[in-house]
Amino acid sequence: MKTQQILQQSLQGDKAKLVEEKMKQTFQYVNELLKQLTVVKPTNPLMFLDSGGFQPDRACLDGFLLDYRRKRIGDKYFDTIHFFVKWESGNR
Repeated sequence: MKTQQILQQSLQGDKAKLVEEKMKQTFQYVNELLKQLTVVKPTNPLMFLDSGGFQPDRACLDGFLLDYRRKRIGDKYFDTIHFFVKWESGNR
C-alpha cells in the first residue's frame, strides 16, 4: 500500500512538472507572438463607438501585457497566464 502511494505521488509530481514546462512554452510562444503582432499592428475587425457616439477609425494593436504566475490555492499550485492587449485608433 505504501509503495503504491509513493508511486502515485511520484507520477503526480512528474505530471505537474510536465504541465509547468508546457505552460512555460506556451508563455514564451504567446510572448513572441504578441511582440511580432505589435510590430505588424493588425487592425481590429470590430468597430466601437465612444461615449459621444463618435465612431473612430479601426483600432490597431498598440501594446500588450503578458503575465505568468504560479498561484497557490490551498496546498496546490497552479500556473496561470494572463494577457491583455491595447487597441488604439488614429482618432482621439
